[in-house]
Amino acid sequence: MSLSSLAVKRPITFLMVFITLVAIGVVTFVGLKMDLFPQLELPMVVVITRYSGTSPEDMEFLITRPIEEGIATVENLDILSSQSREGTSLVMAEFVWGTNMDVAERHIRDNVDFIKGRLPDEAEEPLIFKFDPTLMPIMWISISGEKSLAQLRRIAENDIEPRLERIEGVASADTMGGEVREIQIQVDRERLTSRGIAFGQLIDTIRRENVVVPAGIIEEGNTEYTIRTLGEYN
Repeated sequence: MSLSSLAVKRPITFLMVFITLVAIGVVTFVGLKMDLFPQLELPMVVVITRYSGTSPEDMEFLITRPIEEGIATVENLDILSSQSREGTSLVMAEFVWGTNMDVAERHIRDNVDFIKGRLPDEAEEPLIFKFDPTLMPIMWISISGEKSLAQLRRIAENDIEPRLERIEGVASADTMGGEVREIQIQVDRERLTSRGIAFGQLIDTIRRENVVVPAGIIEEGNTEYTIRTLGEYN
């Protein structure tokens, strides 16, 4: 017997079944949980390291780069990115989908432990954890103006970012985009070879001489001054 024939012969029974199914659907829909950031294991491990009183440029040189170099060889690593801000280094390692993240996190920890000797003694212990979608930014703010991209970035880092972080309930604020100052060195390989200097030796020499050592913080009333010894190239 077809469903249509059954509905014609027993309309009340069919109607009751239909009402029951609709009621179950409504109750299920109302009780359905919704979350802006649902539980989802993304293939990403984050390394956060703090070094109080250190500028973003110094954090990049002293903390971020050594950690990036240390974890760059981890198996199944897909994308490696980082952010350096005053007193904080953030390194994000994205892995291929399907990677066992417990194993990946353990390998990240092993590699970071291996390069700890290259980090400043005063730096805090690196914090390593698997990425949680609830940590994603909930608001993006862009700035524009007649100033250069480098100047706009400095305004965002030095003026806007600290004010946002002082707002109650804000965990952190990070600056992205703009232009970051860099020094490019053009090497004459023939002259290096003629003097018996290997390219790696030149890199090591530049790295040793380009040293910045934070000297702590001086408090004067309600004002804090970050002190550091300048040994980097200008």
